Amino acid sequence: MQGVAVDRKIDELGRIILPKDIRQRANWETGDSLSVSYDQETQTATLKLNEKCAGPKCAICGKSESKCVVNERDICASCLEGIKTAEL
Repeated sequence: MQGVAVDRKIDELGRIILPKDIRQRANWETGDSLSVSYDQETQTATLKLNEKCAGPKCAICGKSESKCVVNERDICASCLEGIKTAEL
């Protein structure tokens, strides 16, 4: 995967908006928990998905909206519907 760089300004509350393209590439969804670390030497901030706090994700598409468990794997409603349709 190629790197993506986007400039964002920090607002008065210290927030930044993560671009949609980056969130999609990382499979980050609303409600996911991210760990933020900073390396003083390289002046680099790193964001990493905190798996302990992230909700179950669909085993097929990776979205955080799994509703059903099939063979011990979380599957979202849209992927489950796709499987049912493919079986017909």
